[in-house]
Amino acid sequence: MSGNTVVAGAPGFDNYRGATYAFVEPSSGWTDMTQTAELTVNDPIQPTLGDSVSISNSAIVAGAPSGRDGGIFAAYCKPMSGWTNSSIPNYWGAPTRPDPYFGEVLSLSGTTLAVGDESVNQFQGAVYMFGKP
Repeated sequence: MSGNTVVAGAPGFDNYRGATYAFVEPSSGWTDMTQTAELTVNDPIQPTLGDSVSISNSAIVAGAPSGRDGGIFAAYCKPMSGWTNSSIPNYWGAPTRPDPYFGEVLSLSGTTLAVGDESVNQFQGAVYMFGKP
């Protein structure tokens, strides 16, 4: 949750292609909650988007830990008009070495993103850091 926005992942949505949902608090309060936006990836092969999700200010990041070339993350920036449905992320990332566990956990704070990969070093794990230079 960030401010008045909550994100939730649904990795099993649409035959495990996955989705991430944004919910913005209505003026009547959370008692009348409806989905504000559905965020997906326009790629029929990349499954499980939304296995992990995080929001910070006006950015939402979703992890997809298994796919054709390993896991990815997809980042969406809030449009000026507010959150809307989108199947095209503003940015996406993947490890230099394909790994199906990349993106299983992630956390976004400001412009810094930490993405976990539990399978590195014989399952000792690793964290990849992304951010503005």
